Amino acid sequence: MLSRQLIVWQGSRALARREASFVRAGHPERVRDLALNLGQMLDLSGPELEALSRAALLHDIGRSLIPPGGDARAHPRVGADLLIGQDLPRATLDAVRQHHERWDGRGFPCGLRGSAISGLARVLAVANALDHWGHLPPDVRAQRLVWERGLAFDPEVVNAYLRMSAHDGTE
Repeated sequence: MLSRQLIVWQGSRALARREASFVRAGHPERVRDLALNLGQMLDLSGPELEALSRAALLHDIGRSLIPPGGDARAHPRVGADLLIGQDLPRATLDAVRQHHERWDGRGFPCGLRGSAISGLARVLAVANALDHWGHLPPDVRAQRLVWERGLAFDPEVVNAYLRMSAHDGTE
């Protein structure tokens, strides 16, 4: 039996591919893989990693419901609201809603700052940015994270990525 989450995800994925503003195909899966690697570096528990995996796959689901010319900055809230009532952990919903919040409080949709942002959303934010910067050389991606450490991104998550990239030889 298919879960309601899977049905919602498959439908939104088809819609999202038609959206001009949607990121190239494969973005959710790449973000999931990056987020899970970061989560393992941060010693997240099994349930936390599962919630993070789901959040990564669903983080842009709200984009499919934003009309052309609409405020794309609303997609985290729209996506999280769409997922209410699905069989998902609260941590997944929080990460979807907060993945564009910034460590310094200048993010959206709520302007949360620092530890007020869910831990999973902080991991998801770094993974999402890294995938958006995928066209850049690894050393440039790392440098951009360093510049944004403590501003856009949680310093602990950035440091985990730097350790991970040094270990993997991707930098």
